[in-house]
Amino acid sequence: PEPLWIGMARADAIGGPWVKEPTPIIGPSDDDIWRNHGAGSIKLLDESVDDRLIALNNGIYVEADGTTGSAIRVLSSSDGVTWEDVCGEPILRPSGLDDWKRAFIYGFDTARTEQGELRLYFNARDGWVPGVERIGMATLVE
Repeated sequence: PEPLWIGMARADAIGGPWVKEPTPIIGPSDDDIWRNHGAGSIKLLDESVDDRLIALNNGIYVEADGTTGSAIRVLSSSDGVTWEDVCGEPILRPSGLDDWKRAFIYGFDTARTEQGELRLYFNARDGWVPGVERIGMATLVE
């Protein structure tokens, strides 16, 4: 029961009325090893680079051995509808080791400090079922 698709709805005002677009903007793809099982979630950052929107996405994937995982990647878009991977590899992914972020990295959000540091807060799990969740924080200093 993982999030398979990310859809979009449009409105002329923040209060609506909203019109749902018929086609999802992000979904599972057999061509994407980091999103071959589901879309996960997306968070738009509050800045752009070269007039492109920047977002973080935690796609859901299935490994060759059948285990599932989730990792956080950087995406960009010129229109907010078509998204492209920026880095090729996730910026945060499960370690695969027997540690606190072995299985999944998801449930994330960002905050910028007054000093300009970007903080990425995320959930991580040390296993599948059962698994213990913990909160992590990664930072980017410009």
